Amino acid sequence: MYLEELQEIRSYFKIEIPLPLGWPLSESKLSNNGKLFNPQYRHAPYWGFFCAYNIEIDLNADPEIPKNVKQIVILSDGKPGHYNQSLGIVDHLENCNHRLVEVSFRRKWRDNLLRIVTRIVGLIPLKKGLIRCLLATAVTAESLGQLQRLESVDLILSTGSSVAPINLLLGQLLGAKTVTCRYPSPLGISHFDLAILPRMYWHQPEHSNVCRTLGVPNRITPARLATFQLEDHQYLSPGRPKIGLLIGGTDRYYTIAYHTAINLLQSLAQLISTGGWQLLLSTSRRTPIEVADLIATTTRNQLDHFPIAIFAHQQLADSQGFKVEHILAYADLILVTEDSFSMVCEAASSGKPVLILKVDRTQAEWRYRKQDQIYQELVDRQIVQWAGGDPKSLVEKVAGEAQVGNPPSYLQDASLAAKAVANLLASDSNLTTRTENRSTT
Repeated sequence: MYLEELQEIRSYFKIEIPLPLGWPLSESKLSNNGKLFNPQYRHAPYWGFFCAYNIEIDLNADPEIPKNVKQIVILSDGKPGHYNQSLGIVDHLENCNHRLVEVSFRRKWRDNLLRIVTRIVGLIPLKKGLIRCLLATAVTAESLGQLQRLESVDLILSTGSSVAPINLLLGQLLGAKTVTCRYPSPLGISHFDLAILPRMYWHQPEHSNVCRTLGVPNRITPARLATFQLEDHQYLSPGRPKIGLLIGGTDRYYTIAYHTAINLLQSLAQLISTGGWQLLLSTSRRTPIEVADLIATTTRNQLDHFPIAIFAHQQLADSQGFKVEHILAYADLILVTEDSFSMVCEAASSGKPVLILKVDRTQAEWRYRKQDQIYQELVDRQIVQWAGGDPKSLVEKVAGEAQVGNPPSYLQDASLAAKAVANLLASDSNLTTRTENRSTT
């Protein structure tokens, strides 16, 4: 621990001790009767150092974190589209501190096996030793170390199927509420205290532990985007309109073929030449490398027309510190490919005009029915518009949207989900208060 931090601890706890030489205290966390004072410190591997002295704790002192502040753990599977959903919810919560823990599995089959085991045991109370054993056999040593250091947790939040079993097991181990975003397979939602489900996962009859959203929660809001406005950028011309382009890629249902990318670039070139637009773009980790390379070749050395170009592929990466939020903040109009539901929801949460671009579909049309219904409802709510796949249709749509004077409606799913989480935490607090009151009477 640094010298200043130790001085602060001495002052706060009224500890009369000499400053130690060479004591590695940066991992310690001080607690008072089990109450967490500082979330950035982990529980003390060096607690014995303090116990060697007579410590006087001022119980009347104001702790660094109020007692009513809730501690939330976000479990991440490493996918930005997933953990940003969880972070988007936490962004809207008050009196909460959160910690993000990335979970990696030893092998894929261990991940799948844990899902099945957790599905079978359900809500059966498990011994803590068995839970620790299940975690140790499934996740890597690094992830296990992070999980073992968790304590004083009020709520565990996760998005994605792989981290859902970890969520439930930790909920039992730590006595915390459990919340999942989306529908985790094959675990389902019945064992969670709360499930936040976009429309494609709605089921009838409605479950009492479900918060229904149209899209998926995310971190994008008009207010947050305002903080990404740069003071100065050499090539972002204030006098030219700007298109933000978010490009997805290949999954089980979609792909972006090379000829599709060429048609898109031809349309954009026409907009740049005839309408004076600037293009701000970002690919994703699913963008086919040949398509990403084509886009990189087209935009290279044309900063006047393409002032922001973010490439997810490492060999092409040269984002110059830009994030997708910069694109959404500066864009007057956002184009987003239909394959990425998360990206569509982010664009639709921006408060900007949005056009959804059709790409190549690889499955039978009936498989797209649920997602198309959501996109159509976004159109009906005047949040987005569909754009055809051919260049002429795209150009006409962009020209039409450029004339829109009133700001569109926008998604607020993260705020809706946060209210459901806050109600869950509040109900738990009320139950605890009632229990304490009964015990004192």
